[in-house]
Amino acid sequence: MSITLIIGIIVTLLGISFVYRFYRAVILGKVNYWTGFLPITLVSPLLIHVPPPPSPPTGKRSDGIDPVTGKRTLIREAQGLWVHLIMGPIFLIFSILFLDAGCDLMGLPGTDTLNYVLNCGNKFAPIAVSYDKRYTFQFPIFVRAFKKLGKNVDTAQIPLPADKKLMEDRVKYGEKQ
Repeated sequence: MSITLIIGIIVTLLGISFVYRFYRAVILGKVNYWTGFLPITLVSPLLIHVPPPPSPPTGKRSDGIDPVTGKRTLIREAQGLWVHLIMGPIFLIFSILFLDAGCDLMGLPGTDTLNYVLNCGNKFAPIAVSYDKRYTFQFPIFVRAFKKLGKNVDTAQIPLPADKKLMEDRVKYGEKQ
């Protein structure tokens, strides 16, 4: 068994974990976080890949005590609309990228399948995502989108009625002509 195959399996399992966490965030509105050192707490929802602790009975706020073992834990569960709106899409993006990279490392067509889906089945469209074996992603789709957006912003014109002026006369503001 080669080392890239083992790494590919591990990366794919992480992708599956992010799919489960996407489900929990979008459907259930729940996410786990660690209540330790603040900088780690901010990124802890992306780092916790253990099963969630049992939820307390409804109506009660989590007090950090595991109801099964009776011991204190630093892993808490958060709920709210922000979980649905922010963490759900983040988990979806991470799951897609991890599954794509894991499939490519195992020798399966991960990037080809992702490009097929993003291009809506058009095999002749330019690639949207590229991945190489040095563990880097490139997103040509963003480069094309930002170029088109910049072009649209640069050429946009706001129609002005003929009887209106964009700026009032400079004489009114104390400037001499």
